[in-house]
Amino acid sequence: MWFCKVNGIISGAPVAMARPRVTKFGTYTAPKSKAYMDSVIKELHDKDQKLEGPIRLVVIFVHPRPKRITCVERTPKTTKPDIDNLVKMVMDIFSKANVWCDDNQVTEIHAMDYYANAYEQPHTMYQVYTAL
Repeated sequence: MWFCKVNGIISGAPVAMARPRVTKFGTYTAPKSKAYMDSVIKELHDKDQKLEGPIRLVVIFVHPRPKRITCVERTPKTTKPDIDNLVKMVMDIFSKANVWCDDNQVTEIHAMDYYANAYEQPHTMYQVYTAL
């Protein structure tokens, strides 16, 4: 049985985790990914709970709606960035914000990737469940 322990919304367009860049000076994360990660970690860092045990992650990514889409409701998104890179960003943020001890605790992931409906702003919704 799963119990929701953490949930919320990250406002703004979802950002995928970029591949680490290697130069002769060392390894670094792309500036866009790092800036997004740092801003979201600041929001989450106030939560003093560090979850333990198996975790289920539910995340819904809602991207800005392109003008070519004419229907009013949310539309499944099948373009880049890939959903696995979006999930990787969320999992890395939660690990660095101490929401859980390590992302290897996540045993179940439910992820959805959409374009916004005609009346909503881009955002990421998340729910983190623990088992009893």
